[in-house]
Amino acid sequence: MVNAANHAVEHHIPWKKELERLEPHLGRSKAIVAIARKLLVAVWHVLSKEVADRFADPREMASSFLRYAYRVGVRNLTDKQPVLTFTRDQLDRLGVGKDLKKIPWGSKRIKLPPSKILLEKK
Repeated sequence: MVNAANHAVEHHIPWKKELERLEPHLGRSKAIVAIARKLLVAVWHVLSKEVADRFADPREMASSFLRYAYRVGVRNLTDKQPVLTFTRDQLDRLGVGKDLKKIPWGSKRIKLPPSKILLEKK
């Protein structure tokens, strides 16, 4: 987790700001350990409550679900769903990306099916 915390403070703005806040009081090593603990708490919430991390980017999540779906193949997805339907269902399950209509995929932008969350509200 310390390696993950070091990576997070280099590449993710919210964690970088948290390091800047903690480092003057604790020093770098202890601040990284504190961030590693916060990451573990975030992972616990994501896994136990099936919610997205508050810093999660819906486009990146959609791209990850899409990549996963293509990697495992349609035959192995739940109910043999089409890849884009699987991606939308996962975003809806986590309650993110309701307004997301297209996601970047290489040099293209792939159109997602509409969110069921938006359809239920109407």
